[in-house]
Amino acid sequence: MKKKAEKYREYDEYNEYKRTVELLNSFIYQNTWRLRSENQLKEMKIGFLRMQAFLKVLGNPEKGINFVHVAGTSGKGSVASMIHNALLASGLTSGFYMSPHLTTAIERIGINEHFIGPDEFVRLTKILMRGAKEVYLKTRWGIPTYLEALTALALLAFKEKKVSWAVIETGSGGRFDSTNVIAPRVSVISNVSYDHLDKLGPTLKYVAWHKAGIIKRGVPVVLGVSQPLIRKVFLEEAEKKKAPVFMAKIKKDEFFQQKNTTLSLKAIEILGLSSQKARRAVLKTRIAGRFEIVASSPTVILDVAHNTNKIEAFVQAFREKFNNQKIILVFAVSESKDLYKMIKAISPLVRKIFITQPIVEVRTGADLRKIEKACIRFGIKKREIYLDPFSAFEVAQKEAASQKGVVVVIGSMFLVGNIREIWWPERQILELRKNI
Repeated sequence: MKKKAEKYREYDEYNEYKRTVELLNSFIYQNTWRLRSENQLKEMKIGFLRMQAFLKVLGNPEKGINFVHVAGTSGKGSVASMIHNALLASGLTSGFYMSPHLTTAIERIGINEHFIGPDEFVRLTKILMRGAKEVYLKTRWGIPTYLEALTALALLAFKEKKVSWAVIETGSGGRFDSTNVIAPRVSVISNVSYDHLDKLGPTLKYVAWHKAGIIKRGVPVVLGVSQPLIRKVFLEEAEKKKAPVFMAKIKKDEFFQQKNTTLSLKAIEILGLSSQKARRAVLKTRIAGRFEIVASSPTVILDVAHNTNKIEAFVQAFREKFNNQKIILVFAVSESKDLYKMIKAISPLVRKIFITQPIVEVRTGADLRKIEKACIRFGIKKREIYLDPFSAFEVAQKEAASQKGVVVVIGSMFLVGNIREIWWPERQILELRKNI
């Protein structure tokens, strides 16, 4: 009877967590509950002002914490993880906030070595909802967005646990991002490439301007940006704000993850964390869904690369490890991405492609027939379309096993999150508060 009661309690706790996640997801759709503008930039400014009002209502949980703020088109999640691990190796308490998650919402927020627990997530959301209600009813800004709510939840968790440091990854931009309410000790910008142009574009200089917004007056900034014209945008912003600039010495022939490592090592040097323990922690960092080999016989690689720049980085890393071996590809991509350039970048590796869609409520996948047209254009002759990603993966795995091949799942973070549940189910992540 006791075991049965415990089982029901576990079931209730899980259901309450799932309901809480769904409640926060509902914020995505409540656009009519917010002050809006036809002008994209003005709407971003409104969001920033709403976030400031939201944190004020919550007691400004961002105060009193040493922050590291990380922006960039690609690599910012890896860089943030590396810096976080260096802080821990140096004997400091550290929180982290990253987005999006692969499998479940708690993966976005962590304290030291673990994600926050599902029970903490539920409890903090209740506090959050009281604040969101006050902002909605008593200001002109309206209800917070999903990302504003999760950023605030992370800051509440950090304040409650009294962390001395926290590493915060921006969303897609920087200047008007919900995370740009913090006062960092150092700002880190990994790179700028073509992604999220619908929000931050239309040109790379506009994207760079948005990301340069995390540079604060007098606060050191570490740059990994290689393009001279784009770097100029950051140098001008830093000069305007009298922020010292430190360039990470990234070599042209370095692989993508090596570039992230070089940038992270420079950042921790600026923070005064130059011990061997800190450096070793950077070098040993492993991140879920980044060239993650989850199985052998056949080899299965999961990679969250979801833009051209990241796909090119994956191809480079794959060739270094597997030479000219061909892959069986399970591929999905969001509607907003440049799928032609992505397919072109990966096509030389592909023996066969299984075109599919992720199981996700909040994003629209690219038309599968459009993906197939891109495959035809770039010479991928063997193709199959599956509406169910798990069926696509199952068939791909069987074919790879019979041919001693390699299966690669790539193109969409949501697709990787779906398939990764075969090895890391949501309940396991919630129980262990880890995903690797």
